[in-house]
Amino acid sequence: MYYNNGNIFKGNWNNNKIEGKGICYYNNGNIYEGNWKNALKNGKGKMLCYNGTIYEGDWINDKIEGKGIMKNNNGIDMKVILKMD
Repeated sequence: MYYNNGNIFKGNWNNNKIEGKGICYYNNGNIYEGNWKNALKNGKGKMLCYNGTIYEGDWINDKIEGKGIMKNNNGIDMKVILKMD
């Protein structure tokens, strides 16, 4: 699915909403691959940011929340427990 804003989504749909496994290529260069629920990032997923930062872990309602591993663009790994507001 190609969006007017330049984002591209490839994956599963249910009742015209992104649902299940999928990958989204954002117009800013970020890429998210993982689980979706009601068109929001939910469950396990991996975000590769345009600046080289990678987060792999838990998502709830489109926000990083729970356990994961964050890798910065210098190759430093950090095990994290996050709740984003």
